[in-house]
This record gives sequence, structure tokens and C-alpha cells, in this order.
Amino acid sequence: MKTSMAGDLPSARQGVLDAARKRFLLWGYSATSMATLAEDLGVTKAALYYHFPDKEALFLAVFDDYLEGISRDLSGLQESFQGDQDPGHGDGLRPALGAITALALVFFRRGEESVRMERLAFQESPQLSKAGQALLGEAYHRRLVAPLSVLFTRAEGLGWLRPRAPGEADRVWLFMGLLSAWFAPGHGSEAPPGALETMAGAFASCLLVGISTN
Repeated sequence: MKTSMAGDLPSARQGVLDAARKRFLLWGYSATSMATLAEDLGVTKAALYYHFPDKEALFLAVFDDYLEGISRDLSGLQESFQGDQDPGHGDGLRPALGAITALALVFFRRGEESVRMERLAFQESPQLSKAGQALLGEAYHRRLVAPLSVLFTRAEGLGWLRPRAPGEADRVWLFMGLLSAWFAPGHGSEAPPGALETMAGAFASCLLVGISTN
């Protein structure tokens, strides 16, 4: 029996976002309809439209919800990127590894979904209206790219990273590219329960010092 969703509005809306995120990730934007999503939730389409006027608005809300969580976690790392140790002496690399590990954990705790959401944004954005594309791009930059840029700029200022060479890719995209490769199918990147910190530490080490034995 299909029900109404107007009772507990905040939790009902979050339930729609969670279900929509799963369906968009599984089927993409074009193959997802408000009707099938209503079926997933066991509600009427009218109940669904009560919260979102159309599929594009729902798609954008899914990303806004996801990016809000990322932005909140990144803002909590500001203190970790304010160290004053010289990485050229003693164990000065330790605060760098700790900070980058904490940064990696923001995404590792979300698992493969963090990479899949990024791909979904880039692959499906052409299906949106021009206004929708602009809104998605602005939110993606403001809540993900810009905060990451701030943290990497601080890391460079602390001497944790060498200055970026002319023509070299931005550190944000190097980070996201490595993250995408890390979670690629068949690469053995799935961490067993309780091992996320170890996996994130290995990721941070790879990013900072590479895989050289020197």
C-alpha cells in the first residue's frame, strides 16, 4: 500500500534523498524516473513531488546532501593542517602523514561511493539543464574543490608538499585521481572492518612519498 510522506518532513525528505542516491548510482540519471523512485519508497508520486518539483531538482538535492557532508568533514581538518614542524628534520613527516591520512579518511569512510558520486556528477551533468549544470558545478567547487585547494595550499606552505611545477596538474585533481584509481574494481582497495585507518595511511604515504624505496 502506498503511503503519504508528509508526516515527519525532515526524515521523509532524507529518506527520499537516500533512496534516490542509490538509484542514481545504480541506473544513472536518464534511467531513473520519479515513478520508479516512488515505487522504491512505496509512496505515491504526489508524495514525492511534495518534496521535489522534478527529477533534476532531486538529482541536485542528492548532490547537495552528499557535498554538504564532505564539506562539513573537510572543515573539521583545519587544525590538522596548521602544524609548525619542519618536515626536513627528525620525524617532521609524521604530521604531514597524519593530516593527509585524516583527509583520506573523509573519503575512505564513504568507500567506493565517493568515487562513484564524482563519476556520476561528471557523466550525468550533460543531462541537466544549463541552469542545473551551473548549480551542480558551483556546489561541487564550493563544497569540495575549494576546501581541498585550501588544505593543499596550507600543506605546501608547511613544506609538506613541494611547490607545484608549471603545467603540473592541480593537487586536488591528483588527489581525486589517485582516489579514483585506488577504488577501481579489482585493485584490492576494499578495507576490512576496522582497517580504514591503515588503508588511508597507505594512501597518504603513496601520495606524499610515492612507492620509491629512496
